[in-house]
Amino acid sequence: LSVLGVVAVTTIVGLWFARRTTAWLARLRQAAAAVGAGDLSVRIGARGKDELDDVARAFEGLGAQPRGLE
Repeated sequence: LSVLGVVAVTTIVGLWFARRTTAWLARLRQAAAAVGAGDLSVRIGARGKDELDDVARAFEGLGAQPRGLE
């Protein structure tokens, strides 16, 4: 019975993590499409301190100081 409990908890945590990760990637994809269309004011709203939030902050930095295209 305890093995089933561990499997259930692990499954729930795994599903939560997968959903969170794919949601962030979807937001990043939408922001990248907006930047590609010329909207440099796109913000993703990174609030955490994990790797996905680091990527979001780096992405937001791309539009912070636009550089001229040569």
